[in-house]
Amino acid sequence: MPTETDRRRLSAPGRESSLVQGGMSMAIGSLPHRSVAAAVALSMSSTDIVTIPSLPKRSPAESMIAQALVGLDGVTVGQYGSLAIDLAR
Repeated sequence: MPTETDRRRLSAPGRESSLVQGGMSMAIGSLPHRSVAAAVALSMSSTDIVTIPSLPKRSPAESMIAQALVGLDGVTVGQYGSLAIDLAR
């Protein structure tokens, strides 16, 4: 867990952190897993900076489009990833 000193070092402009340095690997996006445990194990073993990927095969609500549209006025994302758009709104 980062200390208060680490947090200040991370937020200071122009300063390189001892926690995050140039060249460290990370991941962005989704993984093809249905198992959260398997996705976490892969994420933690494959990258220097742990990330939280989405798992659209586990739940369609985790798809990129569903996540982008959640909360937009007039758009409803169903349990299985379906989209309903109320044009009157």
